[in-house]
Amino acid sequence: MSEENVELVRRLYEAYFDGQLATVAEAILDAEIEWHASDAFGVVHGREAVVAHLNDFVATFDDWKMTAMDLLDAGDDVIGAHQASVVGRTSGAAVDIRFAAVYSFRANKIVLVREFETRAEALEAAGLEE
Repeated sequence: MSEENVELVRRLYEAYFDGQLATVAEAILDAEIEWHASDAFGVVHGREAVVAHLNDFVATFDDWKMTAMDLLDAGDDVIGAHQASVVGRTSGAAVDIRFAAVYSFRANKIVLVREFETRAEALEAAGLEE
């Protein structure tokens, strides 16, 4: 089951990068998903709100490139370490963003995402160590 969860996270980001998130969201995201984003964005509730939040976020940038650097099978969870290189649409500033997330599942869908600044924080939140 865990490898299937890793694949769901991979599919989520592939759809996100390809601008197809809304198309696959129903198959990947639970209707009642909670996405605990960075402090600046807070908690986003529900599939449609999460899709809108992610699409709005990427729309603020030009030259958006993001990779899942590492997806770790953590039993009931998946830990993802991610890196993004973006250029601000209005500022033109180039920014590299690194973050990690814990993805939790129910009935083969992502039901909870918790974002963290570092992989170590995500691992700790999932009860694991580096």
